[in-house]
Amino acid sequence: MESYKLSVNNTNTALGEKNENFHNDSRTVRTEPLESTLNSRLGDKKFSLLLWKQAANHLHKKANSNEKHPNIFSRYTSIFGKRDNTPKDETNAEEQYISFNEYNAGSYVSNLDDITYVKHPENATIDGLYISEEDDIKIVNIEETFEHILATKSDISSALVAASLGNDTSFISITASPDWKFLLLETDRVKIFRHSYYSTYYVYSVDTKKMTPLSNTLNDRVTLAQFSPVGHSISFVIENDLYTSDMSKINRVTTSGGVNVFNAISDWVYEEEVFGSSYAHWWSPDGTKILFLQTNDTFVTEYKYSLYNPNSANNSYPEEQSIKFPKAGYSNPTPQVFVHDLSSAG
Repeated sequence: MESYKLSVNNTNTALGEKNENFHNDSRTVRTEPLESTLNSRLGDKKFSLLLWKQAANHLHKKANSNEKHPNIFSRYTSIFGKRDNTPKDETNAEEQYISFNEYNAGSYVSNLDDITYVKHPENATIDGLYISEEDDIKIVNIEETFEHILATKSDISSALVAASLGNDTSFISITASPDWKFLLLETDRVKIFRHSYYSTYYVYSVDTKKMTPLSNTLNDRVTLAQFSPVGHSISFVIENDLYTSDMSKINRVTTSGGVNVFNAISDWVYEEEVFGSSYAHWWSPDGTKILFLQTNDTFVTEYKYSLYNPNSANNSYPEEQSIKFPKAGYSNPTPQVFVHDLSSAG
């Protein structure tokens, strides 16, 4: 395995300006085109407060109305656990107010489902293919002229029962291998930081219609998993160590992972300030090698903070948490880059 040292300098991050899009609404009074003057007037405090007040008032009226507005209330459910953002209590819509729980849960935010585009494993001329999870798991195209079913609702239910998982398991994400022979299904997600989380992953074979856990035991907390660009190999991270699987066996790539050493996954600094993602390993286009980042936080100063949890049994006293947080002038994580050749793996 080859190793490359990195030289990292501290850089300042500038926030880019965000240009918000506003929709025309016959109930909104405007005296001049908003789009052409918005950027110049956002600095006006009174104008900004007026915008927020009108938006909140508009949202409150919609919450107290029997009319359903597609751009505010988004209802989408399926057998795979898509969330329903419609407020649960509709018994008396005229007297309904927005609760803090509904606000924090995003009940009044439009739910736009991500589209995962895929390539045809044999015919590159078929374009615009993506995974559809409505009822069955299938590959379709935008023009609705192509359909390839990977697993039916009945197939998934039977596989769950056979694996002693129960047929009511819902999946947060479903990914197809590039050769369309396997599905990677994610459930039981627990958030860590902004972009990172623990999950349980299962692998479903399209040919055998069987489902098995990705890791050796269900107790393994997988922090991320992804297919190789070709075939159906999978790379994943458990307890800050990198693993690979070719569906016949699991190979452990690193053994140095721990509290201060992160292999193939971002530590807090790289996740938040550098990548904007927890992913810190990348497959070669031919799927034979993996380049991954290792960060060592041993010399990064620990920052302690209080966590107030009103649901805790001991809620009178806040819980103390800590995180490796490099302030200006102090040590950053020590990075190294490695290349793992899968052909040399045992």
